[in-house]
Amino acid sequence: MFWTLLFIWFTMLPYIISLMVSSIRNRREKNRQQNWIFLGSLPKVSLLIAFRNEYQRIRPLLESLASLDYPEEKLEIIMVDDHSEDKTVEIIRDFATEKCLNISLFNLPEGKAGKKAAMVLAREKATSDYLFFTDADVQLPSGWILKMLNCQQNSGAEMVCSEVEVVFRKGILNIFESLEQAALVALSAATVASGKVFLCNGAGYLVNKQVLSRLVLPEAWHRSPGGDDVMLLHAMHKAGNKIAYCRLDGSRVMLEPSGAKEFLQQRIRWGSKVFLGNSSGNFIQALLVWIFHSLNLWLFVSIVWGSGIYAVFFCFLVGFFFRGLWEAALVRDFISPGLQQSSIFQNQRNGSSSEKSEPMAIAGMFSLLAPFYSLYIMLAGPLLFFFRSFSWKGRTYSSRKSPPTF
Repeated sequence: MFWTLLFIWFTMLPYIISLMVSSIRNRREKNRQQNWIFLGSLPKVSLLIAFRNEYQRIRPLLESLASLDYPEEKLEIIMVDDHSEDKTVEIIRDFATEKCLNISLFNLPEGKAGKKAAMVLAREKATSDYLFFTDADVQLPSGWILKMLNCQQNSGAEMVCSEVEVVFRKGILNIFESLEQAALVALSAATVASGKVFLCNGAGYLVNKQVLSRLVLPEAWHRSPGGDDVMLLHAMHKAGNKIAYCRLDGSRVMLEPSGAKEFLQQRIRWGSKVFLGNSSGNFIQALLVWIFHSLNLWLFVSIVWGSGIYAVFFCFLVGFFFRGLWEAALVRDFISPGLQQSSIFQNQRNGSSSEKSEPMAIAGMFSLLAPFYSLYIMLAGPLLFFFRSFSWKGRTYSSRKSPPTF
């Protein structure tokens, strides 16, 4: 019983309280934004996209660009090719011609490479004060630009981050990736609502060009292949610029799920950011997360091996179930609609679904996954020290040197 109380008091209780606070903040912010309307004339905006080797994924993005509900004369689409080795450029040109889509296509000059260089070039070519950044492997909702502008106008923020969801496909890996992405976005939105910052996703954000031109980015921004979104977010916050998360309905960017190999490489790339100096305390944040999950799992195993069946049941019920319940409350609004509508989260009784049963189904899923997710985090942390090389867009990078070079 001692281990049971220790487990609940020192790991579960503080975590559950933080989940409760974050859930309430997100719900209040979402309700507040639903009353916002855009006033005045629509401004000219620039949509900037860096790409490399997106032959198999670029088509959905192009189709969503053609479907954007924004005046054509006020929309500037700039795409920069980072030395693609496939037919991505040809696809873009053919699609633009077929759909009469006005896309300004540029190539990175020799001697420059990487997403950062492509983004800088795109920013230099932009002629508006509103810069929208997105990736080449996403789908944009038709009203995305207007929704983001609406959020920017009403919040007064210099940077607006977009919600991102993983498109639901069948498979355990996709379910795991969808839930993890939803949790990351939910925590990111909650921290912004509290006046702090944590993460954002390069798949969709809006920045004021004038503010961005005056911003001093950390040295790590220029040395790392990724992290452009997170480091920019923290640099904007450190400079005193206001940040907002767009919670308006119909503004969520959709991201295609990863395959097993791509998922692994992506996690290594994400994890490599913790080794970047001056990157907004990512190492400390990652270490705290790892300690929490390691202690969480260690205490759970100690209870299973050293306590009776009643203590184990009580620990799971009070600990993991209530953890799952509040994780579900936090993440529910951010889960992909396709996943919510799947049989996993539906009450099949009498062949109909019940909205009341959905939160409990999500809570049950999180409760069952909690020990496995803690194991995943506990093992992933040390492995980053051994596997610090990763492949991205046909290139291999390494963060083994100090300071890291890529």
